Amino acid sequence: MPGSPSQRLKEAQLQALQMVLPESAEVADMLKAWRGADARYWGGQLRPCWLTAAIEPYGHCIGSWHPHTRTLNLVPQLWQGPAGADGVPAWVTGVLVHECCHQAQGQLYRHLDREATGPRGRWTDSSHRCPSWARAVEDVVKAEGLGVFCPVWRRSTGNLWHPWVPASEDWLRWEQADPSATVDGRTLMSFEQARSFTPSVSLEELVAGLELATVSKSGKPVQWDL
Repeated sequence: MPGSPSQRLKEAQLQALQMVLPESAEVADMLKAWRGADARYWGGQLRPCWLTAAIEPYGHCIGSWHPHTRTLNLVPQLWQGPAGADGVPAWVTGVLVHECCHQAQGQLYRHLDREATGPRGRWTDSSHRCPSWARAVEDVVKAEGLGVFCPVWRRSTGNLWHPWVPASEDWLRWEQADPSATVDGRTLMSFEQARSFTPSVSLEELVAGLELATVSKSGKPVQWDL
């Protein structure tokens, strides 16, 4: 088994994980996509995690990441989507990368939420509107060569949303920006794009393609999340 001691340990962990994961084509696809994302975007730094594809859309979530149990969940309907270049359905890979961003967010970048200065010196959201999320997404954006930047959207007085961007190379100082601003020549993602980022498919395309309900039984709009 080639590589450094840490690489050999991780490979052994992955082999052990394969022995206990449910035997299904869906989980095999997820493991393949997870290993690819880990290598391509985070240099193999993510820790092996539990993978499941046996849940129904719940809580209006198409995918989820649970940090305490290190469990990545996808809804099985994602396998109805178009095939990807590597044989894994493109929708599966897209949503899985989003959830891997959450894994990287907590494992690699959570310190930014504690140490970075921003609105009134603190960040109140720990999911999609905080420095750790923007930093994890940046790894994917840079690797894919996308011409966008993920800002942190914050609500100010008057219920207005404004993007915040790093004002230092170490991402520890942030400043409010105009929505039309750029970072390294890249345009800022909108509020919705930042919240539901995937490198290959939009949340709107997923909701339409999966034919998910957009109105509840009581007539209220349904907001789907990743």
